[in-house]
Amino acid sequence: MVAVADPRILNQSMTRQAIDQNNFAQVIFSYAQTASGNWSVLSRFTDDTWIIPDSYFPTNVTSSHKRLEFGRYPEQFRHVMKVCVLKYALFGLYDQGAPRGNTIIHFFVGTISFLTYISKHSVDLQSIKPILFSNYVFDSKTVKGRKADKLSVDALRSRFIAVQTLHHISQGTIDPMPHPWPDSSASTLAGKNGTAWYLKGKTPIIPDEVLAPLFQSAAKDIERAEHLLELRDGCLEIQRRISKASWTLYTTQYLQSLGYDGGRRRLNAELRKTFIASAIIILTTSGVRNHELLSIKKGCSFTNIDDDGNTIIWMRGRSEKTYEGDTEWIITDITRKAINIATRITEPLRNELESDIHRRLHADPECTATWQMTAYREAIFIGRNFVTGKIQTISSGWLGSLVSQYCKGIGLKWKISPHQFRRTFAVYVVRSANGDIRYLKQHFKHWSLDMTALYASHDERDSELLDEVMAAFSEAKYDVLEHILDESTPLSGGLAESVRKFRAAKIQTYKSHSAMVKTVSDSVFIRATSVAWCTNDLVSCVGGSGVEATRCGDCVNSIIDDTKVPVWQAIYSQQLELIKLTDIGASGIERVRRDMARCTKVLSDLGAEVGGGF
Repeated sequence: MVAVADPRILNQSMTRQAIDQNNFAQVIFSYAQTASGNWSVLSRFTDDTWIIPDSYFPTNVTSSHKRLEFGRYPEQFRHVMKVCVLKYALFGLYDQGAPRGNTIIHFFVGTISFLTYISKHSVDLQSIKPILFSNYVFDSKTVKGRKADKLSVDALRSRFIAVQTLHHISQGTIDPMPHPWPDSSASTLAGKNGTAWYLKGKTPIIPDEVLAPLFQSAAKDIERAEHLLELRDGCLEIQRRISKASWTLYTTQYLQSLGYDGGRRRLNAELRKTFIASAIIILTTSGVRNHELLSIKKGCSFTNIDDDGNTIIWMRGRSEKTYEGDTEWIITDITRKAINIATRITEPLRNELESDIHRRLHADPECTATWQMTAYREAIFIGRNFVTGKIQTISSGWLGSLVSQYCKGIGLKWKISPHQFRRTFAVYVVRSANGDIRYLKQHFKHWSLDMTALYASHDERDSELLDEVMAAFSEAKYDVLEHILDESTPLSGGLAESVRKFRAAKIQTYKSHSAMVKTVSDSVFIRATSVAWCTNDLVSCVGGSGVEATRCGDCVNSIIDDTKVPVWQAIYSQQLELIKLTDIGASGIERVRRDMARCTKVLSDLGAEVGGGF
């Protein structure tokens, strides 16, 4: 047992000395803190298996993912790899500080594949010939992945980065490895340059026909959660008063007395489904990553008031992806409701965990496992490990399995992974702002451009999520303008004639149609109203909504393309009904006639059928 403020500082000094002397007999790789504040040794240099401390990982990472099995390396490289992993874990590259646990794991796994390949041709690192590095790159590009396809660009880059890192880390050891490709880089060799790889490698967006029923089902589950929780709490109260042998009998009678058939087993299954629904709602409406969702704790949502007096709801969690640490996300009412529901569902597990912690502390205050358990005591997304029976934060793989089960249960065949929700969120924020996806519109209304600016100024924001939303705005804007600037697209609105002239001019300034669209997109402000595309960047405009729905028809700032035809046809049909009314007065009749004339003009310009008449 070590009684110092932080043994890692002492360990860094000992490791530097050990590297200089090539004597690692006394070096310790990792420690764990006990509940009493002391430190206990987890792994020594001489061990064949090292355990990376919990502090290097998000709480949702499983224990098996934190182990480094050096027996997986070819024997001739095990000692030098222990030295390199030790250096990397303590100091990082170029002494820039310790990397996160997953980064260490990627380095470890990447070097295993490399050194297994090299072991047939070399007994040490320093004698590896350039041709071997080249052959490894070539062979890696022919390797089959888990799905029988060739390795992806990202997988190749991860492999090659591990080799580059090994070169840098091995310098200063007794077996320094030469640079594998001094005139190139891991990204270049993997093909991860330019824009082609970026577009090809994007995470797929969950399509409407999948997300709509998924979200609607999850929202329905959330709405009836309160009733299920009241039944659950009633059952728990009964269980506290009677012996375990009588639980089933009396809880079943209790549930039946309240009109609930199926017993406790069915109730637990419904609560489990609601628990997964809560995760789906949060992922859909907040844009958080898997590990960020799993980091949230009791009381993580809070509100503040912006400069205009609007109430903004926030969710606090932790992001490890880009070392952002404590992070906050803007959320909506249904997100907060899902958080509260999930919190209540797992409350009995937290109570059980708390009791177990107190019991263990009383028995052995120096137990490191007890200290590790305290990391889960406030977590919302926890569960009982099927193998060990321990209560812990659910892992990303566990979450993925739960989401898949939920989708299968409601008849969805699309293979959904939780990580797809983040990019889907960014794209759907934009689609909602453009008047699309009605089933999500109320949940994304807080993501206006003004709200995006508020989010951008927030100190603990998720910077990468903001970047994804803004990138989605840019992509959507490009798509709109590309369609508008296509000479075959019919147009209406106050700007229609100017755009038609611009399209017909065949301006030679641009190398291609795509280049022209890109230039226009970068220089023109455009936003969606319900009936048109508006280039007015003033907030005072009220066109496209309410009684002014047709105002955009002849506004000098509007452009209307054929994607808006169904909207204008619907407005025209409404006017045909209104003009039959006898109690709207002369001014009402005049307004209806005006709106019908605007609809007729727009629909005629767009080549659409205009039904009925004055």
